[in-house]
Amino acid sequence: GRRLENAAWRLHAMQKLGKTPSFQAASQVTQGRCAFNKEAPISAQLDAHLSHTHADLGKAIADSDGHPMLDDSWAAKHLLGLCLKNKLSNDAVGEILQVIQHVDFRPDDLPSTPEQLRALPHHQRPVCAIFTHSLERNGANNFCLYIARLLRHNQPLTIFSPKKGPMQEDFEKLGLEVTIMDTTSPKFLEDLSSALLKRRVGLLLANTIMRCDIILMAAELQMPSVWVIHESWPQDQLDHYAKEVFMCKDIDAAVIRKAFAAAGTIVFPSDMQRDLYNGMFKPQAGLTIYNGIPLQQLDAFKHTQDRRQVRAALGYTDQDFLVLHLGTVCSRKGQV
Repeated sequence: GRRLENAAWRLHAMQKLGKTPSFQAASQVTQGRCAFNKEAPISAQLDAHLSHTHADLGKAIADSDGHPMLDDSWAAKHLLGLCLKNKLSNDAVGEILQVIQHVDFRPDDLPSTPEQLRALPHHQRPVCAIFTHSLERNGANNFCLYIARLLRHNQPLTIFSPKKGPMQEDFEKLGLEVTIMDTTSPKFLEDLSSALLKRRVGLLLANTIMRCDIILMAAELQMPSVWVIHESWPQDQLDHYAKEVFMCKDIDAAVIRKAFAAAGTIVFPSDMQRDLYNGMFKPQAGLTIYNGIPLQQLDAFKHTQDRRQVRAALGYTDQDFLVLHLGTVCSRKGQV
């Protein structure tokens, strides 16, 4: 039955494309199981045949116990393939099936592109405020930019930073509001609370140890937060790195330790960094998520630029052997 149905659909598709299959082709596709009258229009016979095929399949779709009989239908195979390819959990697959099987589900109501689907209203989600430690061009801020690019279609976002910088334009090009708030101001927390309330923020993402003030505020407001740690500061040198290396006037070791203890979710880019802060945070709060590099821009550049010209512009020839290091050079990374 299933082979017969697939054959009928192939013939039906030819008709939709404005192609009229020959009687010979129709007989071959249906494997000779259908007798076509050469004196009558083939299109009418195909429509009738397709209706009969669906009626026969409807009768065979239940087994002796009356339960649906699962087979290798086109829809099932392709849905399974997508689930396996994207490593969806059983819970995620179950939710997708619930939507598809709902009485109000209509395929014609679905947008035709992912962009159209993501553009649908999503006001039920709280606004997420991303807090950067600066807007200079560096790896930590690039992390926020990559996150914003991915989430902006289905998650309301707003950006906060203690000072201006060249990356402000990058976020604004994404259509995101960037708010500059001086953390050294005596009214900083008061002004920030008002700004969060005005923007209806319900989730905070604090980037780098230097935004420990945001984690403490989130705990005080009982607001969910995610703290992304990029640094590798030894526990006995927190004051040194905060005060001497990064010259932060408003944080010290005591504030950092208090923030680690209060944080609900802390993301580390490696197990090494997570282990470095062991004992400072609740074990269930720490997650290791490795950093990645979005390849789309690199691939686009590679396909639109001439290798020889790019090398020449940087002062190199085709014969020069180059080693590319993506990231800033510092002693803790062991590059030199």
